Amino acid sequence: MPKFKTITITRSNKAGEEYSEKFETHVDPDGYFYTAPSEEVLEAAHSLTMRHAAYLKTPRRNARCRLVCPTYEGLEETLKEAIDEMLAVEVITERVIVYARQADVSVWQDKDGSLHANGYVGNDRREEGGGWYDAGAGIHASNKPKFFSIGLTACVLDKITYRRPNSQRVEFEQPEWGHHHLDYPTWGAKLNGFVVGLPDKPEKLESMPYTEEAAKFFYDALIGIASMGIRLHEFFADEARVQRAIEHGGMPLMAQAGGSQDG
Repeated sequence: MPKFKTITITRSNKAGEEYSEKFETHVDPDGYFYTAPSEEVLEAAHSLTMRHAAYLKTPRRNARCRLVCPTYEGLEETLKEAIDEMLAVEVITERVIVYARQADVSVWQDKDGSLHANGYVGNDRREEGGGWYDAGAGIHASNKPKFFSIGLTACVLDKITYRRPNSQRVEFEQPEWGHHHLDYPTWGAKLNGFVVGLPDKPEKLESMPYTEEAAKFFYDALIGIASMGIRLHEFFADEARVQRAIEHGGMPLMAQAGGSQDG
């Protein structure tokens, strides 16, 4: 579309920070005025578009998003207000522990807490109050896991909130510890020393404020999960040990294999 005018906007905030940018404007076939500002300005404008009947529009795939307004004056005012909002951002940083768990198991649980392969094993287990244990894994006859598994992951992140008068955005970043990356003077640094990742989108996971006590708790919990995995692996890797457990009528020998080396 033909270029209409260039809007030059310079704004500053109470802290003396200044922002200046030139915006090329165009007119679309419907007579609406538009410009394609930076992502930063678009984000700030997102909560302001209704004030001047402005709106955001992406004309085609992979094209830059446009800020569109019925009037040239409305477009200019929206840009000014967006930059004012962008300059007014308050940045809040909180150190948090983000964690997630999984339990890919499928068992029938009686109302007394006893567990069975399904509701028909042994006596009729379909009494009132019993049911399938649901850990949110969505396991059923048409969605069988290859293994029963449990999992836990946790790490320390900095939660950064960009708060504006009409909106806010949250990001997570790896924390700066202020020491050599191979030193582990805090429980938080030790917790982040595990070779384990986090699921995508940490903002959707459980979180709590960071304390040394909380970091130690999750560190010990992950050591416990690792110890359980070692015992399980070593127990079933030894056929003689499995046979002895069968002959003795249970699994107690499994607890004797492996174990944490941290004391």
